[in-house]
Amino acid sequence: MAFSAIGNLPLGQFLQIAFTQGVFNQLNQTFPDFEMVKKFRVGDPNWRQQNFLLQTSLGPAAVQYRNPSFSTAFPAAQRIGVGEKVAVAKEIDATVEIEYNLYKKALNSPLKYAEPLALEMQSKAIAAKRRIAADLYGDGSGCIGTVSSVELKTNVVPGESPAKGRLEVTLSALSAARGHIGFFEYDDLVRFHTPAGAAQAVTVSAGTVAAFRVVSRSRKTDKVVVEAIDANGNILNITAANDVGANDLIYRAGQETIPNLTAAISDWGTLTEVFAGLETLLADDGRVVHGISMSGATAGTVVDGGGSGGLSLALVQEGMSNAKVAVGQGLYKWSMLVASPERRDDLIESAETDRRFMVADNPKRGGKSFVFQHENDTLEVIASEYCPKQRAYALPNQSAGKQAMMQLYFTEMAPVDVGSGKLHLKPASGGGHERKIASYMEGYLSLLCTHPAAGVVIKNF
Repeated sequence: MAFSAIGNLPLGQFLQIAFTQGVFNQLNQTFPDFEMVKKFRVGDPNWRQQNFLLQTSLGPAAVQYRNPSFSTAFPAAQRIGVGEKVAVAKEIDATVEIEYNLYKKALNSPLKYAEPLALEMQSKAIAAKRRIAADLYGDGSGCIGTVSSVELKTNVVPGESPAKGRLEVTLSALSAARGHIGFFEYDDLVRFHTPAGAAQAVTVSAGTVAAFRVVSRSRKTDKVVVEAIDANGNILNITAANDVGANDLIYRAGQETIPNLTAAISDWGTLTEVFAGLETLLADDGRVVHGISMSGATAGTVVDGGGSGGLSLALVQEGMSNAKVAVGQGLYKWSMLVASPERRDDLIESAETDRRFMVADNPKRGGKSFVFQHENDTLEVIASEYCPKQRAYALPNQSAGKQAMMQLYFTEMAPVDVGSGKLHLKPASGGGHERKIASYMEGYLSLLCTHPAAGVVIKNF
């Protein structure tokens, strides 16, 4: 005799269906990197662009030794170096959509956990903050990964019939690669493009590919599995990867501008709709961002590990020492060393033997955190899922009364309200309106670096 639910009994359906008090989330909803960068917040971007001045020279050639004689001429004057720079505000949007009938019925349910609309809006706000946290480590191109190799898979889902072809993409983990495994979110939609910006297509048995949906990801192997979908979200069967392969770049499907990264780039701050992150703001390769040429006095403090095989204490020590020579003592207080979880693990053994590492919060082994001591600065080693495996960043605090190394102008994600309410019926393609309600959220931000040399970048280790 098969088990039968009580609802199948006579009058059994009079019993209310109860939901547990909670939605059991299966995803990472944290965004500590976003909270970290908010420490640099100085205001709201209620403007089109932010202009600021950078001083790049003290005019040192005007200072010379002279023979103490009245006949000796004073040295030639040399003006200080000052340049006006521009940072353009970027906009981040989100759309929330649910069925109207579901929304109304949920409001009348006495044992509901949460309104579907409230849950949707809360989730979109979290997704937006996680996106900003990821792009904090980007270069402004919006690229989230570089393809190393691609393999067509047909047995990704056990027991699936008929089996649908998917792509297993191995991402490049080289220091020069754009993006990395940490930039990919489950269920996000992506597309493949050449470095010049041309779209790369695949062959499917039927239908038209609109985007690729992220099915799984592995940090250990740097592999991402994607499935092809059409404009309605239907899964398509991939039969050939076509030209998708090594050195192709992966972007999120909703990005409007796909740049040509093989051409000369005038300014990385205006390259795309995505804001330029630490990869560009702290560069030392001559690129231009916000009108700043990232070289010489306006370059970040970059230490190249030369493929040494892991993040080492010697590289951290070198970077911190170089930064303090570049910016001087006492102007900043460094408090954090941010690295990927894998690279933070590289330093755990060093913490056992090197006195410059100290266990914080717990004197026993396996303490809550450990810190690195460099002269008078104590840097907590922080693991970030978004920090590339071939990067580590030492960033200073925002000290009261002192020059800020970075400035963030930011508005929180908020529903769009044009005076007629925040909810709207969705227009139908054939006229009229669907029984769906939509709400829109937006936020603005601009991140600029006022003293790149104060930021330490360790790469290629």
